[in-house]
Amino acid sequence: MDKRNYEITYLINPGLNRSELEVFRQKISSLLKNNGEIIREKEPEKTNLVFSIKGKKEAFLAVLEVESEPEKIISIGKELEKEENILRFIIIKREFKKEKKGRRTGRKKDSEEKVRIIEPTHF
Repeated sequence: MDKRNYEITYLINPGLNRSELEVFRQKISSLLKNNGEIIREKEPEKTNLVFSIKGKKEAFLAVLEVESEPEKIISIGKELEKEENILRFIIIKREFKKEKKGRRTGRKKDSEEKVRIIEPTHF
């Protein structure tokens, strides 16, 4: 099956200290590596939330870009739902359109990125 690119963004419980956060991050990275390849990973940063989620007004925000098969992304979503330290997450499928020549000028247009949000209810 073809692998596809996904972006996974999740909010982590702000009550974790730095060492607990690092252990948790490694756990999630291990889960993703077992089900695909991590292309890019952003270090979790503490951020204020616009509205409270599960009674929390701040959280650590983590973003990863992974390459995986669609079936494995579904299992990743199920595992993320089980994690009590994840307040909320979203998985976005990233699709890239191939470059096309412009109609009148013959020049190539910039490649465009199209995203599709995978709703957590599908897991």
